[in-house]
Amino acid sequence: GALARHYRIPESALAYLRYQGSIAAEVEGRIMDLVDRYLDDPWKTYEARRAARECVWAWKNIAERIMEENPWRPGRGVTS
Repeated sequence: GALARHYRIPESALAYLRYQGSIAAEVEGRIMDLVDRYLDDPWKTYEARRAARECVWAWKNIAERIMEENPWRPGRGVTS
């Protein structure tokens, strides 16, 4: 190929680029399927992300309260 001829790039180094070129259309199709499935309505995407953040915040709050009420000390195990 031109890269090997003009820039003296070894053929072994070009194998990965050729492989990626051979699957590019398939990868693009899978990405577009995901876009169609999950990004059909920007408001739904926003709401889903907001709900996920609220879940994370809630779990963090619960974990912090548990640690404050019953702290675990390394090397001593969990006490009850």
